[in-house]
Amino acid sequence: MARSEEREPITEEAGTKRTSIARDGAAPCMALTALLLGVAVVGSVALALAIAAFDPEVRPNATALPPPPPLAAAAEAHRSLRPRAAAEAWAFRGEAAGGEVWRVRSDRTWAEAVEALANGSLGALLGEQLRRSPHAAFYWETPPLTLAAAAATPFQFVTVRAPDLLARAPTLAPFAAALAGCTAGARAFANLRGDALLVAPCPPADGREPASHAHLAAFVRSAPVEAQLPLWREVGRALQRELRARGDAPTWVSTEGTGVSWLHVRLDSSPKYFHHLPYRRPVSRRLGIS
Repeated sequence: MARSEEREPITEEAGTKRTSIARDGAAPCMALTALLLGVAVVGSVALALAIAAFDPEVRPNATALPPPPPLAAAAEAHRSLRPRAAAEAWAFRGEAAGGEVWRVRSDRTWAEAVEALANGSLGALLGEQLRRSPHAAFYWETPPLTLAAAAATPFQFVTVRAPDLLARAPTLAPFAAALAGCTAGARAFANLRGDALLVAPCPPADGREPASHAHLAAFVRSAPVEAQLPLWREVGRALQRELRARGDAPTWVSTEGTGVSWLHVRLDSSPKYFHHLPYRRPVSRRLGIS
């Protein structure tokens, strides 16, 4: 009869306490127990994370995050980082419209142009376009405008060759009373007949009559920027007032200068000094201007 084999116990002593561990089975049991405990811990953590993800109320120690911004706000923030939104840019096209006429057009409306002139954002661009005219001296003329027509009329103007202006010396005397005390910027005032509003740059503080103030071509090409920008801003503001006041009666904007050799922009009730015939047409036919 075979004698059953007994595993020899391994005995460890620690003081008076004796601990017996089976030699061959102890290590595997301990490993299995540790593995099961690890699985249980991982499962508990995963369950807690899943519950927290779907139920914010069980996240007492989580840091509250701000809600994402609405789509409209996010889009606006993105646009604010652009140097200039494409929709706000001004694009111009210049072309010859006859032997002595240079025409400039934009896709923006006259209503937008008037507002941009008044707030100071278009004056520098307008001056740049006028400097590009091929004429050494010119008359500046625009289509007739009413408050309603300005919203439907593309922003456009012409320069008409004016060789007679080249020999003109600036003369402030006819406007001395109207510009008295004005030593910076520009001023709007009525003409003698009372049928037009004039906008003229103020003379320098030292009383000089600079050659740059004789006519518009000289002004945009040689007057200091601090003299040019206030003029266009005042033109925009004066035009806003005139269009509101005149209602359905048209206003023609231009410079002529053969009568008084001190630059002045005319906001006139008739095109009596206009040289470009298409712009003399009534407002009802303005959209067919060529």
